[in-house]
Amino acid sequence: MAGKLPISVTPLQLLPLKRALQQAEIQPNTLVLSLARTPEREAHYQWLSEVSPYTLWVYKASGRRLALRSPSDLAGKGLRIGVQDGANFHEWLKQRGIGAPPDNTVLDLVPQNELNFRKLQLGRIDLLAQPDVSFHYRVIKQGLRPAAFEP
Repeated sequence: MAGKLPISVTPLQLLPLKRALQQAEIQPNTLVLSLARTPEREAHYQWLSEVSPYTLWVYKASGRRLALRSPSDLAGKGLRIGVQDGANFHEWLKQRGIGAPPDNTVLDLVPQNELNFRKLQLGRIDLLAQPDVSFHYRVIKQGLRPAAFEP
């Protein structure tokens, strides 16, 4: 629970994740909703509360044959992965050398992950990562069918 402090509220800004994180670094007392809590981010923020626990899934287009059994299978297969720039999944991939030479994986960065759904359906990327709790909402918001994708 947060202590009692004087508070002033400025207008709400909706920013791409990477820009929101940059702004929070330079502007004290900035609230970022919601941000995945990772070991790398732990010391950089004051964490108030868990908002929505989730599991991050990697999705492919339905019917696409990809032999992936574990996260380590993402490397070395020449896959093109749609990733939100600066998101926790992007950081996770970079830490493991996925998408960096000599790995032949390509990380296709976008400012907002919603852009990846249509790219996946059109075959421009092979995979995207999306939290399970918002998957259906995000797909439908893009005017697509959830059945067009599979984890």
